Amino acid sequence: MHSVLIIDDQQDLLDVTRLFLERYGEMNVDTARSAKEALAKMNDRNFDALVLDFDLPDISGIEFLKIIRAKGDTIPIIIFTGVGRENTAIEALNNGADFFLKKGEDPNAQFRNMVHMINQAVERRSMGRAIGTSERLLAETISFFSEPAYALDREGKVIAWNRGIAEFTGTEPKNMLGKGEGKYSVPFFGQKAPMLTDMIFDNDSTIEKSGYTITNKGKGAVCAWTKVAGKNGEERVLLMKAAALHDGKGVFISSIGTVRDITEDLGVELLRQSASASQDLPGSEAPATSI
Repeated sequence: MHSVLIIDDQQDLLDVTRLFLERYGEMNVDTARSAKEALAKMNDRNFDALVLDFDLPDISGIEFLKIIRAKGDTIPIIIFTGVGRENTAIEALNNGADFFLKKGEDPNAQFRNMVHMINQAVERRSMGRAIGTSERLLAETISFFSEPAYALDREGKVIAWNRGIAEFTGTEPKNMLGKGEGKYSVPFFGQKAPMLTDMIFDNDSTIEKSGYTITNKGKGAVCAWTKVAGKNGEERVLLMKAAALHDGKGVFISSIGTVRDITEDLGVELLRQSASASQDLPGSEAPATSI
C-alpha cells in the first residue's frame, strides 16, 4: 500500500482527495495545508509520493519542489493545480515534477488519473529510470493537457500528440507518433515548414525569416504568431508557443509546442499590420486543409 502526502491549502479538497485515494486507490494518505507542515511531516516519516498544489500559502509549489530536489530526494511528485497554462506545466516538469495534473470539472476522472500517476511514478522509482523514461513521463503528462499540445524528442520525432492537437489538426496520434523530418508541420501548413519547436534555440532573425512574428522570447522558450491558409484558402492566424524541457541534470530531452487559432481574437488586426510585408509566410502557398 503506497503512502501519499497531499499538500493543499483547501481543506475540503484535501478531504475529498484523501477519501478517493484511500477508498479507490487503496493508499495510506496523510495531508498538509502548507509547505512548512509538509516538510515537518516528511521529517517524521517516509512517503512513497507527494501530491502538491501549485499555489501554497507560504511558498509556491515550485519553490517547494526545488527544496525537495535540492536535497537529492527523488520522491515522486505530482503537481495538482487549478493553474492550467502550459508554461506552468513545463516549469514544474523542468524542476523535477513527475506529473502535472490540472484540477478539472470531472472529479472522478481527475482522481482516477491521479491514482494512475501515483502508481506509475512509484513503480518507476522503485525500478529505476531507464533510458527513455523521461520522454514517456512527458508524453503521459501532455496527454492530460487541455490545450492542443505535442512534444518532440531530441531527434525531432513526435513523442506526444494529445487529443487537443488531434482535434485541432484532424490528425490522429497513431498517424503522427514517431514521425520526424518536419512531417508534423504538414497538418498545420499543408506542407513541410519550420515550426517553433524546431527553432527554440535559434536567434530572432532565423525565426522571423521563417515567417513568424515573435511576441515573447526567453531562455529555451519562444512565443510567436504566423499565418496559414484555412480550409477554404482564407488566411488564419496561429499563435504558437515552444519550450525546451530538460532532465534533472539539465540535459535537453525534448521540446514542447502548443498551438492556438487567434484569427477571431487578434488575427484581423495582425493580418492588417502585415499586409504590406513582401515576404511569403509559411503556409501561404498551400492550404492547410486540416485547420
